[in-house]
Amino acid sequence: MGIPQDIEKDKIHYYKKFNDKGFDEYNMIDSVIVFANYVISKEINTGIEGIKPECDIENMKSKWIIPSLSNALYFSLFYLDKNKAMYRRCEHCGSYFIVNRSSSTKRYCDSYCRNNAQQAKHRIKNKQK
Repeated sequence: MGIPQDIEKDKIHYYKKFNDKGFDEYNMIDSVIVFANYVISKEINTGIEGIKPECDIENMKSKWIIPSLSNALYFSLFYLDKNKAMYRRCEHCGSYFIVNRSSSTKRYCDSYCRNNAQQAKHRIKNKQK
């Protein structure tokens, strides 16, 4: 056990002792970030094992063979670009959907939920009159 200093492939280098020369809270923060990135990458890589591409000859399209729901969740994390998209919760049905980061107005997962929410608001408004 120790404080991780650096990770090289699958080998973790630790500080020899807590008070190494130059070790301060900023080194600690950097060490924790390096270690967290390592753990997350290992977790996602393990989660996407078993997923393989397959070619659909009839339609000449590629598709992915995903053996389980947990593999699908890790696969969505693998392809999610944090700079372009994020998950948001639908205000009507509560399911999660992917939305562009630049879109600050999209509140519903699809047009069906948007229409249902607007109709519900309209009914409530008319009932109050």
